[in-house]
Amino acid sequence: MVVPVAYPSLFFVIKPSIILLRSLDDTINPNVLSGALIVTIPISVAYVLLYFQNRQWLRFLFYFVCCVLEISMITWLQSRGALWAVMIALMLMLILNGAYGSHQKSIFFCVLPLIVYTILNVQFGSPILSGLDERLEIWQRALLAIQEFPLTGIGTGNFAQYVAERHPYTLFAPNVSIPHAHNLFLQVAVDLGIPGLISYLALLAKLAQMLVGSLKEIEDMQNHFLRIGAAGALVAMLIHGMIDVPMWDSK
Repeated sequence: MVVPVAYPSLFFVIKPSIILLRSLDDTINPNVLSGALIVTIPISVAYVLLYFQNRQWLRFLFYFVCCVLEISMITWLQSRGALWAVMIALMLMLILNGAYGSHQKSIFFCVLPLIVYTILNVQFGSPILSGLDERLEIWQRALLAIQEFPLTGIGTGNFAQYVAERHPYTLFAPNVSIPHAHNLFLQVAVDLGIPGLISYLALLAKLAQMLVGSLKEIEDMQNHFLRIGAAGALVAMLIHGMIDVPMWDSK
């Protein structure tokens, strides 16, 4: 019964903070902030599970509050992509935890994905990039950039200028500047070319291999949950990267 009470009470803390963040113009972008938060949530959840199992209630409460604050923050930031990424990452962590955790922990862990699922039903506004047609046009411009500069890319921070000079948008006003391709993998290829994308994918594949291999080595409970949290963070970053580029410097 902690969660239903916690979320309404956080309204008076989180909402004014988001109004302040949105008033800072380009200093803090809500999507970028959400993209950073989704990487921390799986780690916080891993600690929640760990200290719940160990019955260290003070530490459990601290990390539980962290989870509530982080999920509340991305809710008020109205980043639907971030919420989907968190939900999928938590579901994956639930599956991974099943091989090591008890039935009691699995039931507790189900609460957080259900919270995120409930949040997804909130009626959000309509940001400028909410439509699929707009994103498809951005992705098309990114593919054109890759086609024209397959080996070297156009360089970091040049996407908006490239589009404006070579392939202007038709669905956006002329004064609208889109700094990145709203897809992590397209953006890497746009900036660094296909060789850069291959190198980036190789790094991700190696990291995933290391995580999967480490999960098979059951040493102690703390390391196990931290590895699950790291796997969830990686998945959240990649899922969110399908529609945004929060973890890649496009400027």
